[in-house]
Amino acid sequence: MNCRYISKKILILIAFLAIFLNGYAQESDDIEKLASETWKIILKELEKKDIPFERKISLINEFIARSPENSTACNEAKLLLEKVENSGSRLEHYLNRNLYINKTEWFATGFAGGNYGLGFTISFATFRWKRFFWETMRFQFAMLKSIDSHAINAKTMVGIPFFSGFANQHELRISTGVAGGYSSKDFSGDNNNWIEIDLSIPLEISYVFHADKYFAFQTGLIIDLPVLYHCHNEGYYLPVFSGFIGFRI
Repeated sequence: MNCRYISKKILILIAFLAIFLNGYAQESDDIEKLASETWKIILKELEKKDIPFERKISLINEFIARSPENSTACNEAKLLLEKVENSGSRLEHYLNRNLYINKTEWFATGFAGGNYGLGFTISFATFRWKRFFWETMRFQFAMLKSIDSHAINAKTMVGIPFFSGFANQHELRISTGVAGGYSSKDFSGDNNNWIEIDLSIPLEISYVFHADKYFAFQTGLIIDLPVLYHCHNEGYYLPVFSGFIGFRI
């Protein structure tokens, strides 16, 4: 199906909307419903890559001209034109704005470094809603051989997102959860003074930039506060603290 056929179909719908308005102006609820349904179809077509940007803008203007002036759909169409500022990339981001809030992230990874050494982090299945998210499983590994320290753990995290900027592209996440694994650090170099951490409570703050509906950059800080741990000789309480940078898909 080419873009000429798609555009023609939408124009027919808009023309039908205009006829409906002229013939049945007294049925305001029906008019509002028809305008809303027509706008939903147009939004679906605007997501297609094979329709030129100029044609998309023309369709939006045509819909505004033919639809009831104060209808919800008409106001949304006007807002879209105002937001995109005649930019194809801004239009794409605006159409993706709800996905940036609630799309499930099936995989994430990144480079990590902190007081237990250098390593990496891998996450699976982060379920997201407007005011809540759940990162079901994350694995984190860090090691610094020169001072015999390492941290290996798995964690599940829940948190609250905060969105800002155009089309919800910027996101701040604050989260906590439960982490279990094994962390050990030698303080003296003779393996006599060290700490083992088995269970901890992670606290994290991170920033996510949604570059596309299928890809986002992420950076942040996380600290694992020990709950179950063992100190030997002069070992002391030492949380696992690290920063990370990576991506989410």
